Amino acid sequence: MERLLDLAEEARRQSAAPDAYFHGGLLRAVDDFAASIAGRFRLPNGGATRDVLEAYARDHAIPVG
Repeated sequence: MERLLDLAEEARRQSAAPDAYFHGGLLRAVDDFAASIAGRFRLPNGGATRDVLEAYARDHAIPVG
């Protein structure tokens, strides 16, 4: 999920490429996923997607990065 977040952020920086910018916005659905798991698992830093994904990975013993 963090890789998707990275791709979304990179695509959104491509303002000269409207298609990349648009599809980067679609990839931001990872924000919805993060909000969902933050609420369900009561993870800290519920507002920041990257923080939620890192907390979820730590909690589930998934290597981060």
